[in-house]
Amino acid sequence: MTKLQSSHRSAGDNNKTISIRITDEINVDEAYKMLLDSKSGGISLLIATVRNENDDKEVEKLFFDAYDEMALLEMGKIAAFAKKHFVLNRAIMWHVKGTKTISEPVVLTGASSKHRQQAMEASAYMIAMLKQTVPIWKKEYYKDGEVWINVIP
Repeated sequence: MTKLQSSHRSAGDNNKTISIRITDEINVDEAYKMLLDSKSGGISLLIATVRNENDDKEVEKLFFDAYDEMALLEMGKIAAFAKKHFVLNRAIMWHVKGTKTISEPVVLTGASSKHRQQAMEASAYMIAMLKQTVPIWKKEYYKDGEVWINVIP
């Protein structure tokens, strides 16, 4: 399994508080365990999966590619901002590369904080910003062809 990652630590903290990955697969159990923190009363995991249709066309699979180094850098900035702004104890942003089939997880954002509302808002913020600024591209495959989706940024 290919896994490019960047982990950040807070000053004076020996635990990893931010986990950023471009990976072949997403392990949801691992992500949950990484978000556990005795100071957290709320954990939020937002998992995006491959769905079977888009724009009234039957999707068979997706392919993701990325500019790895820049993607990790941008994801790190997003997660660091979210950690500070939403007062998080831990934050995760993981995205897959390669071919994925229906129902497979492709993006995971996660947050743990003192209160659940902050964790939920942070997870939603991170995935929204990821889609806007991180250089990861998606190709959809249909029975009658294929097309690149969201080729910006």
